[in-house]
Amino acid sequence: MAIYRFGANPDQEFKAGRLQGFSRKDITRSDVKSEAAQKLYAEMRSDPKDFDCILGKLPDGRLALLGLTLPDHKYAVQGE
Repeated sequence: MAIYRFGANPDQEFKAGRLQGFSRKDITRSDVKSEAAQKLYAEMRSDPKDFDCILGKLPDGRLALLGLTLPDHKYAVQGE
């Protein structure tokens, strides 16, 4: 797992960066309760009840947890 910070243009992370293909729509309750998700939440000092963090999946199945998508805000990616 690795923690990153959004740069000056957060949209670039979704278009051509580490978060390309990020989607919240396929997240299940099992995903939220998974060990991988719990590690992401712990690393970001958050929990599933925190509405400022969004759990999603990347096209390769890895989970990613986003804080606010503003410059200098953090996000975490599983398996990096």
